[in-house]
Amino acid sequence: MTEVPEHLLKKAAEARTEREEKFRELVMKSTFSIPVLKPDGHIEEVNQAFKDLWGIPEDDLPEVLAKYNMLEDEEAKRRGVMPLIEKAFNGEAVVLPVIEYDAAATVHAVGVDTKANKVWIRARLYPVKNEKGDVTRVVDIEEDITERKQAEENLRNYQDRLRALASELTL
Repeated sequence: MTEVPEHLLKKAAEARTEREEKFRELVMKSTFSIPVLKPDGHIEEVNQAFKDLWGIPEDDLPEVLAKYNMLEDEEAKRRGVMPLIEKAFNGEAVVLPVIEYDAAATVHAVGVDTKANKVWIRARLYPVKNEKGDVTRVVDIEEDITERKQAEENLRNYQDRLRALASELTL
């Protein structure tokens, strides 16, 4: 086999590092909440959108990272999405159904005060695997759709009022 010259190896390593930094910056600046989880369910790292969505102050983040475990999340169990979450940790990409999630209850359960309320979220979980096929991380991409759900509810209420008025006029 022919050896690859040292300068080419160095250039390839620099290019890889640059790509990783760009990707990391993209994730960290994303408007989607993105926690990266360890195979045991604990959070490894999060972006700013995660802290904003769940109302977690920077000072309390280490405590949340140490205590929260997605695989033990009582709210996820109550909402019936734990079997899907477990599938992601077993290596399958999953899309959770849209749910109204009580962020305050979950964050309070780990001993942290939050200003977060119930939020409507759409979440997708993607397992990251090593060369052997073992799950090394699970990336959770969460979209806050609370405003959209509220707008849909307002529209339904408006339509109901219009139907009621139409019925009154008919009578």
